[in-house]
Amino acid sequence: MEFDHFVPARDFFYLACIFLGAALGFILGHFRKKAPRRARSRSIALAFCCLSVMTASFAAALISSQVRLFAESSVYIIGAVFVALLAIAVSFPRAVGFPLILLSGVAAVWAGFSFLRYPVPNPSVPVASYTREEIGSDLEVVYTRLRAPRSYPLIGGETRGIVTAAKTGALPGIAVDYLRITVPASRSSGMISVYIEDDELVIK
Repeated sequence: MEFDHFVPARDFFYLACIFLGAALGFILGHFRKKAPRRARSRSIALAFCCLSVMTASFAAALISSQVRLFAESSVYIIGAVFVALLAIAVSFPRAVGFPLILLSGVAAVWAGFSFLRYPVPNPSVPVASYTREEIGSDLEVVYTRLRAPRSYPLIGGETRGIVTAAKTGALPGIAVDYLRITVPASRSSGMISVYIEDDELVIK
């Protein structure tokens, strides 16, 4: 379902799921028999704080999407994963919480290196430019595009790309497709620029 403000509504929903999971973890910690009484009281206070933030984030998701976000079944799966991970991480901070922080850092570095380093295509800016000397014969331009599924947090729904000489391996979880165009040697006078217009490569 397409609608305005899907991206902020999606991310507010995931934020609500994160704080819901943290609240569940603190509530479970309250019922530990070995936990001191002061720690149990602190767990309940933290749980209510998390539930307050969750309510605000959930309301923001509802308002920004006008309730239409909840027709997207794909967000429920990722939301449930966030709830489960945070509940377990808060309940067992040493066994799960710290490793989860490290894995999240690795995932953030992976996303930054493999996706965010590719520029967002701009129809007014050429994706490649060539001089007459560089086009001695027909030149094939291959533009590799990466598209994150719209249910992904933060980067979901974005399309990025870069000119590559040949195919590169598909990145896990991200759809990769290619646009191709041949710059003929007959067009080798002056500067040749390649643009993206209506999902097509265009020579100007």
